[in-house]
Amino acid sequence: MRILIGTEVFYPQVYGGGEVFALNVSRALVKHGHEVHVICPQRSFLDEGTPRTAYEVIDGIQIHRIKGRFDYSASIASLPFLITLTNASRGLIKEYRIDVANPQIFRPCLPLYLASKGLCPCVATFFDIYSSGGCLGLEHWLRIYSLTGLAGWSLEQLILRVPYHRMLTISEAVKSKLLEYQPRGNIDVVYCGVDPTPFPEARKEKVENQLLFLGRLVNYKNVIDAIRAVTIVRKTFPNTTLIIAGSGPLESYIESLSRTHNFIKFLRRPPLSDEDKLRILEESEVLLLPSSDEGFGLVLLEANMAFTPYVAYDIPAIREVTKLTGGGLTTTYKNIDEFAQAIINLLENKDVAFEMAQRGRQASIERFSWDSVARLVQRCFEKAIAAYKAD
Repeated sequence: MRILIGTEVFYPQVYGGGEVFALNVSRALVKHGHEVHVICPQRSFLDEGTPRTAYEVIDGIQIHRIKGRFDYSASIASLPFLITLTNASRGLIKEYRIDVANPQIFRPCLPLYLASKGLCPCVATFFDIYSSGGCLGLEHWLRIYSLTGLAGWSLEQLILRVPYHRMLTISEAVKSKLLEYQPRGNIDVVYCGVDPTPFPEARKEKVENQLLFLGRLVNYKNVIDAIRAVTIVRKTFPNTTLIIAGSGPLESYIESLSRTHNFIKFLRRPPLSDEDKLRILEESEVLLLPSSDEGFGLVLLEANMAFTPYVAYDIPAIREVTKLTGGGLTTTYKNIDEFAQAIINLLENKDVAFEMAQRGRQASIERFSWDSVARLVQRCFEKAIAAYKAD
């Protein structure tokens, strides 16, 4: 099978779970004998450095990087690049005789759908959406991106109604949102995976009372809630520290807070190596995820693989993952006192915390391998190809 995947960014530019999913599924599909092409911008939406090479092969994945980039604010400033991506994608589909197009991570969806028209089926992967709930979705966009969010909301409304041959998503929680826009039988759920190879086989020594926030620094991740909770925790454990590792629009603000709050250590994520990420996961006692919205929460599996339990807000996708793994505690959304108390409970009961993380680790190994994820993705593609040929 010849596959074209469209993404906003691609490895080694990794900012969240979507990029991890795209890389590892692509790797596994190549291992299964498929020809995988990826089309993406030469520059990421956060990178001001040297553009990546226009064409390169990583682990057998053929990566075509198009000059330009998406605008991070999701405004109409991305329109010229959307047109460029559409034309470039259609050229690749013709040149390599692509069997299925697979746009991921929001903005490439419309360009790849238009590029594939009359040439091959299109399967869109949605890791999460903001537009669920009508006007509530618009409020979410405006809260994150201010007035420019109106353009993002309008584009998302459009791409959610496109008649893709199939949709693929990463949790039942996201599927329930997509059902507002697509028929139930058109949506496949494939959970994220985790690679156990880089993680230790035994628990390493933890840094006493070190907590970790690892993720994008955007409003809906609620890193400020984590800081407020840690301030409460420090009344019980005064030596508690918080590592914040991430990047995004709130970088400057978090950096300024780290200068005025000596318990905060800020690590800007793009320069953070895989080795450093693994190290802070291994040495931290608890991972914090006070997010308002998640499609899955891959970082929870990664924390458990490093023998680290988590505390997270009880939102649908996190509730789903916690039910499958048992690797952490969930608390009432936006209840900072309850969130802080859950952290205190884990710090006070280290044996319980270890057992919880170990349980999550074992569940992750048994349920979430990238090999099995890729086979389910392949099955989704095969259904789309069969339906396309039958039309």
